[in-house]
Amino acid sequence: MDSLFRSALHFFQNKMTSKVYPILLVLSGLGQETSYLFMTLTPDWGINLGKYFLGFFIAFVFYLIAFYLIEQDRLKQSLRIINFFSILFAATLLWTLPTLSNDIHRYLWEGRVQQAGINPYLISPENEGLKDLRDSNYHLMDHRFLTAIYPPGAQLFFRLVTKMSDEVVFLKSILILCYGGCIWILIQILKLGNIPKERVLIFAWNPLVLIETASSGHIDILGVLLLLFSILLFFQNKFYFSGILLSASVLVKYMPIPFLFLWVRQMRIKVGLVFLFMIGIEFMLLYWPYRESFQKIFDSLLTYMGHWQFNGFIYRCVMEYYPERESFIRGSVLLIALEIIYFFWRKTSLLRAVPIVIVSILFLSPVLYPWYLLWLVPFLVFKPILSMIAFTACIQLSYFILPDYQLLGVWQEKEWVLWLEYGTLGGMIIFEWGRKLIVYRNLI
Repeated sequence: MDSLFRSALHFFQNKMTSKVYPILLVLSGLGQETSYLFMTLTPDWGINLGKYFLGFFIAFVFYLIAFYLIEQDRLKQSLRIINFFSILFAATLLWTLPTLSNDIHRYLWEGRVQQAGINPYLISPENEGLKDLRDSNYHLMDHRFLTAIYPPGAQLFFRLVTKMSDEVVFLKSILILCYGGCIWILIQILKLGNIPKERVLIFAWNPLVLIETASSGHIDILGVLLLLFSILLFFQNKFYFSGILLSASVLVKYMPIPFLFLWVRQMRIKVGLVFLFMIGIEFMLLYWPYRESFQKIFDSLLTYMGHWQFNGFIYRCVMEYYPERESFIRGSVLLIALEIIYFFWRKTSLLRAVPIVIVSILFLSPVLYPWYLLWLVPFLVFKPILSMIAFTACIQLSYFILPDYQLLGVWQEKEWVLWLEYGTLGGMIIFEWGRKLIVYRNLI
């Protein structure tokens, strides 16, 4: 009798779960969409930070609820719900103005300059000879005294986009397509790894991903798309095509440079040599149009590496006691190189090694803007780490710098913001380690 009762209870629980969980997931999506609609009604997020934070953190709470639901119950219809709301979220945020960052105006400027037959690595935007190319968004660009900083792959992308249209909404629409491409590729990789496809929600519904792509329009999402596509082709043993896409990702943003060694390690020697040769050819082809500026092509990048600092907690702590920036950067490069050598020697799988290297690069960097996390979030799909997911929300606090900057022209970080942001992250990491330790002790 007791076993019959248990069977009946289990049956009804399954029935209820199969009906209730999709409804709860839809409600979570609607809650997140309502938050984004509220944010669209808020002008200039950089100044109205209170309303922006309210909308963002409410969206993040609904995101966590949705994440919990898909971890508990992975139904076939869940993927359709996830994809539908991903499109809806991106379409809603498309029409918001990029007020948290003005990088997109630089992208369009450099594309417009190239359309006029001018090399953006040679002439900075403030040059009076480019006066006729200035539009109403010219004053929104920062660092107009600097020439182009983005690699040739990004420059080619800017040129192609502005040839069709130099409107902000058009460029953001292209980047949203890249976001959609990332979702599709992640689903394919999840299938190959026999991991539930619904895990794609961790990337697709993440508010940081949506804000930095659909609203701010950061080029990073294109680099991420190429990196993920490269990984997918690698797993399908299409090594040469994988190499082409990996080097294309590097030529959009330099972040994936260390991964070249991880790719080669997974191949036979002959295949690896051809792989490196093809990457070398691709680099030459994309740098060739800008050959006249080759000596200056890294000038702005070196200025960035030599002087920029923002939201880098480890960097700030080290500088308090040992204020030698060059030594810190050399030490950071050495640590990352040792990490790469270790993974190379152990022949660690890409899905394990790549995110660890990304975390090292991000947290050892003197500069950590919120959109840099776009490189990390896709890999949380394969191994969800709650502290890193939470950090995609915590890092929003770094935007506290914007009101003073936009109203007064003062770029000054607030110490308490840095400690709150990284203190929360540290607390989450300790909590996770504590849980694992308790589980381990119980097993013993």
